[in-house]
Amino acid sequence: ILARGGESAAAVRLASESVGLADTTDFLHLRWHTRMSRAAVLQMAGNGPDARLVAQEAMRLAGQKGAIVGGDAAGRLLTTLEGGETGGPG
Repeated sequence: ILARGGESAAAVRLASESVGLADTTDFLHLRWHTRMSRAAVLQMAGNGPDARLVAQEAMRLAGQKGAIVGGDAAGRLLTTLEGGETGGPG
């Protein structure tokens, strides 16, 4: 919501904090989900290179968990990011 409202810096900060908090757990789905959200926020903020790195991390986590659907979602986001599209998924 913040990123779509033009408050990119706050959105990036909160998304980064959420990844940090999720990383204190062993809940791989939460760690995947926060990275997917962070990648989308970075994309909307115009930071494609970092968004791609975070999407790759999400894909790795999905693979580690064996989450096919999560891996596919991360792959689609990564494909979008590599295509240079902006504005966020969906």
